[in-house]
Amino acid sequence: MATSTPEALLAALGAGEPDAALPRVLAVLHERFQADAVLALRRIDPVTAVALASAPAGVLPDGMTHAAIFAGALESARPVFNAVVTSEMGLPRTLRGSLAILPWSSTEDAGGLALVRREMAPFSEAEQRALVSVLPLFHLLVRHMQKTELAAAASARFDAVFQTLPHGLLFVDDRGSEAWVNEAAAALLGLSGGSHEPARVARAMASLWSRAEDRAGLRRTALAVMNQRDAELRDARWSFQGPPRRVLSISSTATCEREHRGRLWLFIDVTAQHLASEELEAKNAALEAARREADLANAAKSRFLATMSHEIRTPMNAVLGMTGLLLDTPLDEDQRDVVETIRQSGEALLTIINDILDFSKIEAGLMDLEEQPFALRPCVEEALDLVAVAARKKGLELGAYIDPAAPPGIFGDVTRLRQILVNLLGNAVKFTAAGEVLVEIAPASEPAPPGKLVLVFSVRDTGIGIPKDRLGRLFQSFSQVDASISRRYGGTGLGLAICKRLVELMHGEIRVESEEGVGTTFHFTIETTPAHDVGQDLSNALAVAGQELSGKHVLIVDDSATNRRILAEQTRAFGLMPMLAASGDEALDLLRRRAEALPPHEPLPVALALLDVSMPGMDGFELGAAIRRDPRLAELPFLLLTSSDLATHREAARLGATCLSKPIKQSSLFDAITRALSQSVVRPSRAPRNPAMDPSLGERHPLRILLAEDNVVNQKVATLLLQRLGYRVDIAANGLEVLEAVTRKEYDVVFMDVQMPEMDGLEATRRLRAPGPFRGRPRVVAMTANAMHEDQKECLAAGMDDFVSKPIRIEELVAALTRSALERPKAPAPSQLSAPPDLDEPVVDEEAFERIRLVASLDEDSPLATLVADFVRDSRRNLEDMGAALVERDFQRLERLAHNLKGSAGMMGATRLSRRSADIERAAREGPREGLAGLIAAALDEHTRAAESLVSMC
Repeated sequence: MATSTPEALLAALGAGEPDAALPRVLAVLHERFQADAVLALRRIDPVTAVALASAPAGVLPDGMTHAAIFAGALESARPVFNAVVTSEMGLPRTLRGSLAILPWSSTEDAGGLALVRREMAPFSEAEQRALVSVLPLFHLLVRHMQKTELAAAASARFDAVFQTLPHGLLFVDDRGSEAWVNEAAAALLGLSGGSHEPARVARAMASLWSRAEDRAGLRRTALAVMNQRDAELRDARWSFQGPPRRVLSISSTATCEREHRGRLWLFIDVTAQHLASEELEAKNAALEAARREADLANAAKSRFLATMSHEIRTPMNAVLGMTGLLLDTPLDEDQRDVVETIRQSGEALLTIINDILDFSKIEAGLMDLEEQPFALRPCVEEALDLVAVAARKKGLELGAYIDPAAPPGIFGDVTRLRQILVNLLGNAVKFTAAGEVLVEIAPASEPAPPGKLVLVFSVRDTGIGIPKDRLGRLFQSFSQVDASISRRYGGTGLGLAICKRLVELMHGEIRVESEEGVGTTFHFTIETTPAHDVGQDLSNALAVAGQELSGKHVLIVDDSATNRRILAEQTRAFGLMPMLAASGDEALDLLRRRAEALPPHEPLPVALALLDVSMPGMDGFELGAAIRRDPRLAELPFLLLTSSDLATHREAARLGATCLSKPIKQSSLFDAITRALSQSVVRPSRAPRNPAMDPSLGERHPLRILLAEDNVVNQKVATLLLQRLGYRVDIAANGLEVLEAVTRKEYDVVFMDVQMPEMDGLEATRRLRAPGPFRGRPRVVAMTANAMHEDQKECLAAGMDDFVSKPIRIEELVAALTRSALERPKAPAPSQLSAPPDLDEPVVDEEAFERIRLVASLDEDSPLATLVADFVRDSRRNLEDMGAALVERDFQRLERLAHNLKGSAGMMGATRLSRRSADIERAAREGPREGLAGLIAAALDEHTRAAESLVSMC
């Protein structure tokens, strides 16, 4: 029985692979409808159609024809039957005849089924209905074929990508029926790329596992992953033996496709990275070992420096101390010159040692900077003081200019900043034969970090200069510009290297500009923060005195343009209006022209003149004498600016003027100007002597002084101040050296820094106060930057006698020296404590009283009579309080009251009363206390005599 067309089509569909069904069903149509050709076509553009399949196969040799074959059926979406095949349709000549087109159209494709009969036999209505009924089947078959092609293309692309990956990929399905490896994994496992039996792949993986350096660990990890369906392994790194040795990063994850559940393995060769990491770890370990060795070496270096510092300083201090002792003995001129040479050479050697130790400390990273508020101007002026003597000897002008925009106070390490300035200024003075040395400070023009301030310091000289080709050697350690410089000028070549390191620790930079034969300028910067509550004393004084000084003219006469500029800026800050003259003749001409322009008896419109003493042509003394001789100018007050020597002061006194020593400090200039302008009549007087810097203090109150200070700059500052007061000083760098020095030599006073290495000042004082092989019992004066009341109490509790805060103020130092001289123990026997004073000794020391008179003359608010009356009243009350303390057996209070009276009486010149008070203080502290009532009674009698003498001398 013949089958129907639908049955034949179904049979063709089931006759083979679904992907090849379209050609089979086209063959059925070819047979059943007696067509010469049946084609499944798809239009790919307006003029081209492609044959997806045909029956018979190969009807179109190139598989393409013209889109005109659709005969308008695609546009109308209706079948076209019995059309005539034309040449435009692109079919072969053998296929001319009747054409049937059954179109399908969708958003994805456009095409149709074409049947050709060469005999021009028309398609009957039954045939047409039959063809229309099977058209959806053909459309589905075409779409399936297209998707199959797309899937095959995607699969090919996937294979191409994963086969070319440099990392190994391996897939095994859960059913154990399929395993697949890419080329990289195949090379690793010794397989070929593609599909394999899972058992074969398992054997290859087992072989790889067997070469692992940690086989047991890898096996445990792999089993744990494979025994849990959803387990994951991420970047587990394992080393495998060679050849060649490999390090693989192994990852594994489960796949979740419904038809392809399994496990995917990823192998990445990280051998190069691992070896690099191992090399880096080895280098890091070596670096860490080197760092530990360097730390140990630094620690050893630190211990060595501490030991060497002590071992080197000890004999040097002995040399300096013994030469000081020798200088106190009778020596002829030649002997004294030899001893002075030894002492100076020892001090120079100690300076070199200090430089080397300081530099080594920086190199070892042991230099820590303080961050404390301090006043900027005093720091600069103290640095100038340290080089002022050397500058005066060479006739150099020395000055400092601080920009008004710079803050009065800043945060930082004042000692180290002063060390940098002293080093640069010292070099400038050393290498300058004539001219000037100037320090300038101003805020940097470049913006600073938020909340910070950058200050620029410049130290300029008019010295020999430095050749440009040698500037690069300046900041190298142990380096000089050349060997001849070292021989002529000396030095270690460390100073600038230390400066550079210190500046860098302050987050700054240092550089130099120089022209040979013209001069050199060093610039350095520091990063700091303004200290708003520091350095305001002068600013407050200027604010108070501003109305009185404002608008007054001051004449500045100096041949140095730099000095004129500095003085003009300083006086302008006082509210004065500066007028400048470069010579005595120019100044006289200016003054006389001003005087001639005035009506009779009209005061000169110049309030004050500042005259430099050392000027070419007419010097300051000659100019001052000319002013005094001119009736129109005679009452003009003026100040002479000069070096601080006694002859100059006497000459100034004869002219009725005051001398100021260069470099001029702003505070000193302000005080001198206000005093000069407050005197209504200028009259000659004896040369005033600055009670704070009295070079004869050492003669009037001789003391053997030991300075205990580990900081080199602080040593220099304190030594210079004491030398300018007329004292020679021995130096110890720590508490151990103090004990050795006091064992070797008797001292009257020890200025003791509290914080020192090896042994601090507190412990050294306790040792001095304990029984020991010490020569004498020196007074101990604490010198420390810790100025809190608790710190003072701690110093006194350790056995110290007095306290001077750092930075050192001249007045405090002089007061401490005076108290030390007055309270110097005489070691009297207990039975002699109440002995009356020497009747030949005056009740009041006239020279000391004259100093009080001078101080009172400088202060209109505290006249001499007021000072004496206050002293008489307060000291009487003090003695009465002593009697009350004795009754209450409060010996600590009694000792304190006696100590206070001892100092105040000594300052007023009541030396006998001061000594009575010292006896009371000593007895209250050490005993015997039975005679205290008699001592207080004797002091009351002495107070009556002292009061009468003081009142009579007013």
